Amino acid sequence: IESIMVANTTYLYNVAKNGNHLTAPLAENESIWIEAKGYVNGSDEVQATTTFYLFKDGKPTFEGWTKWYMTSMCKVDKIVFEIAWDGKDYNPYPAYFALDDIKVVRQEPT
Repeated sequence: IESIMVANTTYLYNVAKNGNHLTAPLAENESIWIEAKGYVNGSDEVQATTTFYLFKDGKPTFEGWTKWYMTSMCKVDKIVFEIAWDGKDYNPYPAYFALDDIKVVRQEPT
């Protein structure tokens, strides 16, 4: 994988900015990010990781769609995405993000 396009979902964006009946708005010192973990040949061992911030210090890091360069994932055959935050306890924010335009670079076997 060379890159993907990412966006906040309306649901995550609104809850992080405004809160709802279950969750307070994201505090100024809190962040929400996506962690991508890459695996090879069915192994359970993580071979590569990369992180992309959706919100940093209580504020969105971008508007609309943006490109996430994933060059560290070039030699993996499976990627698992996880949404995390730096608050305490479980993540009370919707664990959703939008993903599109996955750019895959084919590497010939050596």
